[in-house]
Amino acid sequence: MQSFDASRAVGAAYTPQLVAYHNNGSAYEQGQYFQMLIRNIGNHVQAVGKEHIEIRVVNHARGADLLLTDGIDSDTKHALDSLRSCGVRFLMCRNTLAERGISEDSLYRVQPDDFVASGVAELAKLQADGYSYIHP
Repeated sequence: MQSFDASRAVGAAYTPQLVAYHNNGSAYEQGQYFQMLIRNIGNHVQAVGKEHIEIRVVNHARGADLLLTDGIDSDTKHALDSLRSCGVRFLMCRNTLAERGISEDSLYRVQPDDFVASGVAELAKLQADGYSYIHP
């Protein structure tokens, strides 16, 4: 997985942004979808600059697989850690966890304040709070 270099940010070209990425997985090959999602987010941070962007990735349904510790390779862990170091937050839907029988401790570095009651309700809330919606 290609990592991004936050030092290459060109933030002067863009105004500050609030962005909600919607990750409910893909009907296609999950690994390729997750790589594309991570690459898009990294490119977004580079373009705007980590000081000028707040990104929330709302994970629910099949999108929860992105953060399952057992399924993450070291390159993906590194990419997720790099994005988190730039302030990107990966939010997790509690409804999905309950429906799929996923335990909180099986998720890669998801913090207690990263859990939300409902992924779709969180997306609506973020949009009402001024976040732009992106579903790659």
